[in-house]
Amino acid sequence: MGVSQVARLEAGLRRIGGRVPAFPVQEALTLRLVALLARGLAGRLDDALAGTALSEVEFRALMVLFSRDETETTPSDLSDALAQSPAGVTRITDQLQALGLITRTVDAADRRRVLLHLTSAGEQQVGLFLPAMSQSIEALFDGVAPADRHRLQQSLRQLCLGLEALPRATSRSSP
Repeated sequence: MGVSQVARLEAGLRRIGGRVPAFPVQEALTLRLVALLARGLAGRLDDALAGTALSEVEFRALMVLFSRDETETTPSDLSDALAQSPAGVTRITDQLQALGLITRTVDAADRRRVLLHLTSAGEQQVGLFLPAMSQSIEALFDGVAPADRHRLQQSLRQLCLGLEALPRATSRSSP
C-alpha cells in the first residue's frame, strides 16, 4: 500500500463527494484506510506463513485458541472471532486438525457441542511466529506516539461498537 494508492483512493472519494454532497468523504476514507491496512497485514502474514501449511486465517484461528483463558472453544465462538461463516470455520478446523494443531471433542456435559482444543503442536506453531509478529507490530507503530495509539484504539473500539449497533441490510428484490 503505497502513497500513490492512498492518494488515488482519497481523490476518488473526493470526486464522489463532489457528485454526492451528502457523502461522508472523511469517514469513508477512514474506513477504506482501515480495510487497506487489514488487507496489507493479512498479505504480510500470508507471506510469512508461505513455508508452512497454514493460511493467514488458519493462523488467526490458532491465535484465537491460544488467547483464550481456557484451552477450548466452540466452532461458533471461533466463527464469531474470525468473522467467518460456519462452513468456513469447518474448513479451517478440518485443516488444523489434519495438521495435528487442534483436536475436536464432544462436550461431556452437552453432547451436541463440539469443543476445539489447541494441541501442544499448535502452541508450538504459534510460538514460532510470535516473536517475528511482535517485531512487525512494534515496527508498524514506531512513528505513532503513545497518545495517538490510544486515541486510535478508542476510536476503532467506538466504530466496532457502532457497527454492531447498525441494523443488518436486507436483500433487495429486483422489480
